[in-house]
Amino acid sequence: MKSLCGRPFDICAGNTELPAGDVQQYRALYGSQGYVLPRWIPGGRDGDCIHRGRPAGTQDCPTCNGNVRVKLYACGKHGQCTLGKPMDGVVCCARCDDYQSTETTSATPIILRHDLSPGDVVVLTGALRALHDTYPGKFLTDVRTPCPAIWEHNPLVTPLGDGDANIVTVNYDLIHTSNQRPLHFLHAFCAGLAQAVGVDHLDPTTNTGEIHLSDDERRWTPQVQDLTGRPTRYWIVNAGRKSDFTAKLWPPESFQRVIDQTDVTWVQIGSTDEGHWHPDLSNVIDLRGKTDLRQLIRLVYHAEGVLTGVSLPMHLAAAVPRADFYQGFPRPCVVLAGGREPQAWNTYPGQSYLTTIGRLDCCKTGGCWKSRAVPLKDGQEQDHSLCEHPDHGFPRCLRMIAPQQVVRIIEECR
Repeated sequence: MKSLCGRPFDICAGNTELPAGDVQQYRALYGSQGYVLPRWIPGGRDGDCIHRGRPAGTQDCPTCNGNVRVKLYACGKHGQCTLGKPMDGVVCCARCDDYQSTETTSATPIILRHDLSPGDVVVLTGALRALHDTYPGKFLTDVRTPCPAIWEHNPLVTPLGDGDANIVTVNYDLIHTSNQRPLHFLHAFCAGLAQAVGVDHLDPTTNTGEIHLSDDERRWTPQVQDLTGRPTRYWIVNAGRKSDFTAKLWPPESFQRVIDQTDVTWVQIGSTDEGHWHPDLSNVIDLRGKTDLRQLIRLVYHAEGVLTGVSLPMHLAAAVPRADFYQGFPRPCVVLAGGREPQAWNTYPGQSYLTTIGRLDCCKTGGCWKSRAVPLKDGQEQDHSLCEHPDHGFPRCLRMIAPQQVVRIIEECR
C-alpha cells in the first residue's frame, strides 16, 4: 500500500475548500490506485477536536525539504498531533480514530472561573485533569483565571467565547475543614469543581497540578545558562512574600545563612510589583522582577530544587515537569511552612514540608490560618487576623525552623 502526502493528502482528508463531492472523487481516484486514504469527516477537520489543545511547537515538514514547519498540537489522547500531515512519531488528526469534532460532539461547553492567587490556579489544573479523566468526552472546558500563562499548551483547554458556554465559579470550600480531615488542596478543588459543573463525585487522578511546556520551550537555552555562559545546576530561592499574608515569611537572615552554608548556585526570584516584598540576598543570581510567569515556569523546569515558603513556587515545583537530565526523579523542594497550614493540605511528592504544628499552643492540633505576623495598618481585613506569637516581626513558628535543618535537607537531596 502507498501513502499519500502533501496536497493530495490534505484534499483526501477534507482539509480543503473544495466541495465534499470533489473530495469524494479524489478519494475514489487515489483509492483505486492503491493509496491508503486518511479518515475523512465531511466538512473537513478545520474545527477543533475535543482532544486537541493549543499549538505546542513546530517540526520540519517531511515532504517540503525543510522549507516548511508543520504546527504540532498538544493532544489529550496522544500527547501531540498534526492537523493533517503524516509525520513519523506524531499522530495525524486526519487518520486518527479518536478524532471527535467539537462541532458534532455532545460534550457540554463550560468556562471555569477562579479569581484568587496563581498558586491556587496551579492546583486547579490538577482538578481539571481529574474532571476529564473521570468524565472523558463529557465536557469542553475553557478557563477565566488570573495568570493565563499557567494554562498555555494545556490540551484540556479549548478556547470558548463567553456566549458559547456556561461560566461557573470554582471554589474550594473544604479548606474550612482542613484541620479536621486529611484533605489535600486538590481534594477541595475537585469537590468545588464537581459542584460547579454538576457531577456527583470527583476525586483527584493525580497528586500535583499540571503545567505543560512546548517542545520549543524545553529546547531553549536555560535563562541561567545565558547568564553564566555554561550549563549550570541551580536551586531557586523565594525569600519574599505578598503584603496580604506576611504570616508565611521565614526571616531573611535565615535564608542568607542557608545560602552561605551550601555549595549551591542560588537563583533568587520574586515579583517587584506593588504589594510584594523580596529582601536583598547576597551570593545569588538575582532575577527578582526579571521573569514573567512563563519564564518562571521554564526556570523551574531546569531547576535542581526550590526553597520557598508556602507560595506559588512550591506548587510549580510539583506541577512543572523536570528536565530529562534529572532522569525522572521528583524535584526536591523545601517548604518553610511553620504552623499556619496543615501538612496534609499542601504536601507533594518529593517535597520536604517543614511544619511546627503541635509545638505551640496556637497550632496545637492544626494550622492557625492567620494572615499577618504584625498589623500593617493599611486598612485591609488581614490586619484582623494576626499571629498570636510574633517574634521581632515574624511568626515564632517559622523562627523555630533552624537554617541548619534546611541545609541538611538540601545536602541530602543533592
